[in-house]
Amino acid sequence: MFDNEYNAIEELTLGDSQYQLAESSKGVQVIRTWSTLSKQWNVLYKTSVAKHWDALVKLKAKKG
Repeated sequence: MFDNEYNAIEELTLGDSQYQLAESSKGVQVIRTWSTLSKQWNVLYKTSVAKHWDALVKLKAKKG
């Protein structure tokens, strides 16, 4: 019913936050963030994934 299996495409770290661009077996891309409390990846964005990922990459480049 639900496809919760994702393969990581790319990861990046901003400060203490970890982000992951991931794709399901059906080809759906999402952006996930790591929760240090629950020790699991949680979906942050399901829509406009490319736009949001580009923004995170630009922010990381800006911060160094």
